[in-house]
Amino acid sequence: VTEIGIFAFLNCRELSSVQLPSSIKCIKDVAFGGCHDLKNIIIPNSVKSIKQLAFCNCQLEKIVLGSGLEIIDATAFDGNYKTKYFWGGEALLDENGQRQYTIREITIYRETPPEVEGHFEVVPNQKEIILYVPFYSVDKYTNHPEWGKFDVRPIPPVNDIMLTYMR
Repeated sequence: VTEIGIFAFLNCRELSSVQLPSSIKCIKDVAFGGCHDLKNIIIPNSVKSIKQLAFCNCQLEKIVLGSGLEIIDATAFDGNYKTKYFWGGEALLDENGQRQYTIREITIYRETPPEVEGHFEVVPNQKEIILYVPFYSVDKYTNHPEWGKFDVRPIPPVNDIMLTYMR
């Protein structure tokens, strides 16, 4: 299997976790659209492209993008808002009347920023989404016209305590 096809898991609302094989090269349009219980996703290093609305209308909180990602559509993670009902529906608004995003952090292991097709949706609280990148690439991402819209920070170093815990 080298790709996740268009609409492959559309509206699989009970899908809560996914382990993508390292053979995957592309995640097609709306592949995981509407997977409301999907909270975290780890994209393997083998994935080179993520297409339009691939993870739209989910409830993603944390996203990890592998080092092989070359191009991502700006709409790949659109619609990840807190909603009034557990099955979706209208987006909840904050005290300023803005939609509340569920995404809190994105980690990218690629040294150079992946190409973005289109423009990320600009929202007032976008800087609240932390974008972790390799420490030597912080300036590249911060100065990028699309990736720089996020709160860019270096990936925290792994220390001995964390390594012990992870084993």
